[in-house]
Formats: sequence, structure tokens, C-alpha cells
Amino acid sequence: MAKSVEFKNRYRFIQLGIAIAAFRKVRGMSQEQLAEKSGVSRLHRTPIEAPDIVRPF
Repeated sequence: MAKSVEFKNRYRFIQLGIAIAAFRKVRGMSQEQLAEKSGVSRLHRTPIEAPDIVRPF
């Protein structure tokens, strides 16, 4: 069962994730490539692009 994360400015967080995913796709980058280039692991970045997925941490 998925657990919803509630916090202040959730809407802006979702917008940011959508923008990151869109720019990544426009540049033709995979999630792994973006993780490597940004220095942020895929496990930490995935909840940003898809905020409704339960976070492992």
C-alpha cells in the first residue's frame, strides 16, 4: 500500500520533478546518465521525478 507524503509546498515539489524529468528526456538522457552527471544517486533522484512513490528512507 502506497503512503502519501504530505508536506508544505508539495505542489511545487511535484512541478519541479516534472520539469526535471521533461528536461532530462528532451536532452535524451536516461535516469542513470542524469544521476551520474549530477552526482545524485538514482535512488535519491527517483522520488523527485515521481513523488507519489514511497521513499525507501
